[in-house]
Amino acid sequence: MKKYLKETQILDYNHPSIQRIVNQRYWKDFDTIFRIKAIYNYVRDEIKFAYESHSTSSSSQVILNGYGDNNTKSILLMSFLRAVGVPTRVHGFIVSKSLMASVPKDIWYKVLPNKFRHSLVEIYVESDWYILEGIMLDKDYLDGLTKVYNEPECENLFLGLKASQEDIDFENLKVNPLLKKSIIKQEYILEDLGVFESPDKFYFQYPKQGNTIKNFFFKNLVRHLLNKQIDKIRKQ
Repeated sequence: MKKYLKETQILDYNHPSIQRIVNQRYWKDFDTIFRIKAIYNYVRDEIKFAYESHSTSSSSQVILNGYGDNNTKSILLMSFLRAVGVPTRVHGFIVSKSLMASVPKDIWYKVLPNKFRHSLVEIYVESDWYILEGIMLDKDYLDGLTKVYNEPECENLFLGLKASQEDIDFENLKVNPLLKKSIIKQEYILEDLGVFESPDKFYFQYPKQGNTIKNFFFKNLVRHLLNKQIDKIRKQ
């Protein structure tokens, strides 16, 4: 298990900004399940959802930014968990942009890259590996979505997911099937890339691909416009 607890360039959990939060929240004083739940909730709700320019930001950079997307929030989740002694690994996928249905489908959605690298965090607890999914969208953004869209529309926004965040039951890890299987619907998974001991190895083996021009516009223009929309919805 030692390799799943190692600090890496991306999982820089000995950085003062990471250690400060771990100590301020007293996470090491809790039992294992409560540690996992507290860290999960912190990353999901206190690190706001927004599109990043780089999927390979270090965990300390995510803290500095104060926001993240699925991949960078997964990095932060892994870093915190390793900092408190919970082994973690990455499960990598290539997914269709249809999974990003939680962003309003306007002209900017249309120019998103057609496929993305997507990562899930797996944790080793109680002698088995489990998936922690659903950290991307913070509660304030989810609440805003329910105010902007009616119920059928809101359900369509999450058509890529089988279940909501609340379906992860931390009290019954052994019997909860959602922690043994991704909540991403199979039709949105273009390729299962397998598991990796760290995000460093995942992103080294699978560097960012796609249309260079489209990636440039996404990084320098589109993501900023999308993030403005996201923030506007969050403030509803």
